Order: sequence, then structure tokens, then C-alpha cells
Amino acid sequence: VFTPAVVDAYDAAEAAVGGGAAGEAFALTTWEWPDALDTIYRKGNDLPRGGTGETWRQLTERIAGAIEALTHPEDDVPTVVVAHGGAIRAFVSSLTDTEDTHSESFFTPANTSVTHIAMTEGGPEILDYSVAPHLENLD
Repeated sequence: VFTPAVVDAYDAAEAAVGGGAAGEAFALTTWEWPDALDTIYRKGNDLPRGGTGETWRQLTERIAGAIEALTHPEDDVPTVVVAHGGAIRAFVSSLTDTEDTHSESFFTPANTSVTHIAMTEGGPEILDYSVAPHLENLD
């Protein structure tokens, strides 16, 4: 009998963006952060988001470590990790051969979409990304 366990894994949280009071929304827009946008997305330098937050690489390492700590392929037990789209995108991009410091080549998964990764003895394998058939008929 499989008994599910719920574990609160802070390390699977979205990127720490810094730059403001707790809970303050952070928007990286062309008029507020033109130099940061240019540096990150055109020059490919992975700056801390919000000036004091995490870099994309730090987010990727944190989420990958959290998922690795939660999954044990040798146990053959299903594991479900629920995370923000940016964290999912960071993890999935880390499984590819891209050197993209901000994974612009990946779109952020749709809200409520599902991504499946098989944690095999040979390492993680991407099965699908941002699947959301339940959203297809919404107007």
C-alpha cells in the first residue's frame, strides 16, 4: 500500500528576487530596469534578480538540489513536486545542453500545467513540458 507523504520543501520555491519589502511584487520592465534587462538578456550576464536576489544559476542549483533530495528512483515510488513555473523552467533547462544563462529559449509553463520528469537510475529524463489540455477549451 502506497501512503503519500507531504513535505514542505522551501528549496522548491520560486526565485528570490530581492529589491524590496517582503511580499512586494518584482517586475523587471524596460522602463524600471533597462540596464539589468540589457545585461541579462542581451549580454548574457546572470545578475541577481532585483539586485539582491538569486541569479538564474542559483535558482537552478537550488531547485535541482531540492528535487534530487525528494526523489529516489531506486525506491520506485512516485513523487510529485509542485512549484512555480520559473522554478520548473529552471530545472527543466538544467537537463538540456543549453548554455543559456536565463533560459530564454524555454517559455515559462502555463499556470496549472503539468511537466513530467522521470527520475531514472541514469538521471532525470524529460517526458513532457507544460502540458495543459484542461486549459484548451477555456475562452
